[in-house]
Amino acid sequence: MNLFIDHREGKVLHLIENFCKRNTSITYEVVQLPLGDFLLTRNKTGVLIERKSASDFISSIRSNRLWDQLLRFMKASTLLGYTLKRKLLLIHGTFDSFDSFGTFEPADTFWAPLMGAYMEILFVYDIPVILAENDEAFTQFVRILIQREVSGKNDLLPQSRWFRKHCSQDLPEMDKRRYILASIPSVGEVLAGNLLDHFGSIAAVANASEKQLQKVAGVGKMKARKIYHIFH
Repeated sequence: MNLFIDHREGKVLHLIENFCKRNTSITYEVVQLPLGDFLLTRNKTGVLIERKSASDFISSIRSNRLWDQLLRFMKASTLLGYTLKRKLLLIHGTFDSFDSFGTFEPADTFWAPLMGAYMEILFVYDIPVILAENDEAFTQFVRILIQREVSGKNDLLPQSRWFRKHCSQDLPEMDKRRYILASIPSVGEVLAGNLLDHFGSIAAVANASEKQLQKVAGVGKMKARKIYHIFH
């Protein structure tokens, strides 16, 4: 993977340099980005990141500069020839001492606009916001983002073990059967589809022996035993 860094990001360049020394599969290049501060690329796609210090974030809200930036951010579909598949706003720092931002108004008049800005960014501009409180958090953000992009985790749908979607009565019969089989421990939607493609019905799956179950793609000896014992 390659990381393009805007030339104005000198304050964190040493963090990127140290990170890349420890991770030789990641290369970086300092350039003049027309939009954003970092562009993480792999193959022909990219992840665009706007980094703002906590003080700059507050300042850009008060001056309304943030909204023009985010509008251009939201509209962009390509950058440097890469298709943008993800965009993030990273806030680097904390708001613990809000009077350090040059304001001494009551806490509620400081936090209320900030919370409103968060919701505007998330719900109106559809841009995720991540807070990295210090340099170590920033480094871990870069590391984890790259790790997840390489493994494809950022493109996955929630796994079925975390939730069970409502089964609509309007579903085709085969989809209802797949839904039922997918609820069995060790069987997700993909494997449920494989079982139905191979056996044709839930009854046939239930009556199959362990050896017969092992003939299905994705079913090994242990999984075949678990499925068999569910029905017997």
